[in-house]
Amino acid sequence: YRSTDPEQGFLKLNTEIIKPAKSGEYRFVDNNVDAGHTYYYKIEDVSFDGKRTLHGPVAAQVEMPVEFVLEQNYPNPFNPETTIRFALPKRVHVYLAIYNVLGQEVRVLVDRELMPGYHSFVWDGRDKAGRKVNSGLYYYRFRAGEFTTVKKMLLLK
Repeated sequence: YRSTDPEQGFLKLNTEIIKPAKSGEYRFVDNNVDAGHTYYYKIEDVSFDGKRTLHGPVAAQVEMPVEFVLEQNYPNPFNPETTIRFALPKRVHVYLAIYNVLGQEVRVLVDRELMPGYHSFVWDGRDKAGRKVNSGLYYYRFRAGEFTTVKKMLLLK
C-alpha cells in the first residue's frame, strides 16, 4: 500500500503475493512515483490461515536525479513492446526517437519539454503510421538539452 500521508489514504499497489528472496527479504519496485516527494508504504502479510496483518508505514524519499541518464530499454530483446526510462536533473526539452539500422527515423516517442525527475515511455514496435515494424535491430536516440546519447535494442517476433 502507498500514500503521500503517513496517517491515511493508503492505496493497494498490487494484487499478487510477493515471494521472498533466498535471503528472506521481500522486494517491490514502485515505478509510479515522482522525484522530490516522500511516499509512505505499508505491507500486508497473509498467514496460511488467511489472517491479514498490515505493517508500517515506512517512509521513502524519492531523490531528484543529479545527472542525465538514459537506461537500457527493458525488456531487451522485446516483443511486442519495450520501456525506455531516463532521468532529468532539470526541466529541459527532450527528444526521444527510434531509428532503423539505415538511420531512418521510425517513430518519435517524445518531443517536448519535461519536468525534472524520472520518466518512462513505451514503444509498441510500431512506426509513425501505426504499422508494426519488422524484427531486427533498432536504435533509440535521446537528446535532452545538450546531452545526447544512443542505445540499441532488438525486436524479435
